[in-house]
Amino acid sequence: MTIYVNNRAVQTSAADVAALATELGLPAMTAIAVNNRVVPRTEWGAKKLCEGDKLTVIRVACGG
Repeated sequence: MTIYVNNRAVQTSAADVAALATELGLPAMTAIAVNNRVVPRTEWGAKKLCEGDKLTVIRVACGG
């Protein structure tokens, strides 16, 4: 299916947010919103992805 990650089209076979995070190799300090709604990390496995979903991925960085 095609989803959009940070406005970029991505082809994936991931069924949920957790599988997508693994597929993309996202670091532990990452926040993900699906269709403008933040998905808590504890719900990543339960949040199913659908064709055309728009995800915003934010990688948290420490420091100044």
